Amino acid sequence: MKRKARTAMKYDNGTIALWRKFLDWEWYEDVNTKAVFLHLLLTANWKDKRWKGILIKRGQRWASRNTLAQETGLSEQKIRTALRHLEATGEITIKATSQGTLINVEKYSDYQIQSGEADQRANQRSNQRPTSDQPLLNKDNNNNNIKGTKIPPSREDVQRYISEKSYHVDADEWFDFYESKGWVVGKTKMKNWKASVRTWEKTWERENQKSEPAGFKELR
Repeated sequence: MKRKARTAMKYDNGTIALWRKFLDWEWYEDVNTKAVFLHLLLTANWKDKRWKGILIKRGQRWASRNTLAQETGLSEQKIRTALRHLEATGEITIKATSQGTLINVEKYSDYQIQSGEADQRANQRSNQRPTSDQPLLNKDNNNNNIKGTKIPPSREDVQRYISEKSYHVDADEWFDFYESKGWVVGKTKMKNWKASVRTWEKTWERENQKSEPAGFKELR
């Protein structure tokens, strides 16, 4: 029997935090349950987004068993069993609606990196020459990055900051805009990119003062 081809997926570049204590997770040795849970962590919304008039929050996604089967290469029966395991131990909640099935990763934030430190460490290591006398981390640059004063920031830092704050700003749009401007605000060199993101968020809030779609409360 031929195996179904996996559905092509495109997701924003970014990372999740997977700590070593995950090795002690009760489903770790269950390969299928572990695979489905990690897949949900990687494909859940990293920021609130609207889909067909419904707000899908951070840590949530729409998916049927068939969709998950195509994305992971597992059978629908294995997907069903894995979802039942995850729901039984409180890793996820599942809400069936007329529009589809809403899956919520309950502790999504526990798997998110809280600052740009990890990416900066990785970037610095890849850019450094492999000599023993070079430092692995420039602490001053790292502190500046956390404060939002490192200009330009990496695209991943911007995406992560927006995700941490649950902002609605499109990270790619913001990054591409200021990259095209040479990281200048008006006629002045940008000093704090996080402040700029907050300004964009305030603008978004003013322009999107709309009530939630009818029936959305039932999805919660």
